[in-house]
Amino acid sequence: MSAPTVYTWLPDEGLTQRFFTPTGVIFTAVLAFLFAIAIYKSHAKLTVPLLLKLALVSLLFVPFFLPKMHDRYFYAADVTAIIYAFYFPQYFFVPIVIVLSSFFAYQPTLFLTETVPMGFLAIGMFAMLIIVAKDAMMELFSSRTDAQAVEARDS
Repeated sequence: MSAPTVYTWLPDEGLTQRFFTPTGVIFTAVLAFLFAIAIYKSHAKLTVPLLLKLALVSLLFVPFFLPKMHDRYFYAADVTAIIYAFYFPQYFFVPIVIVLSSFFAYQPTLFLTETVPMGFLAIGMFAMLIIVAKDAMMELFSSRTDAQAVEARDS
């Protein structure tokens, strides 16, 4: 559907579509459930920076793993990634890769030409998803160990 997703790497055949559409929905729902459980189990204090990280993770992984997503479904991730870079300047490259991936994903729709192969764009989007998810999970669970250390010290 002209979006840099995991389905870019699969053949576009009827059988593949029939199998991976329900499987992809279930897989994405399981990922979202596990993501929510990880947030709940962390007991981290939800601060604005942490919420921004978690929002960007969810805005990237939902359209990346759901089947039949269009390029426009990454728009919220594009905007959030720019805000993310202002909060975390060391990740200045995150919005660059995400926005460029979205920009080049629009090319087949707007100009009927694929400037950059969609598979490369999907690799870039997946790499940014991994980087942002790792950053968010590290903050979620480092907060837990910090809180446990304070509790142990106070006991």
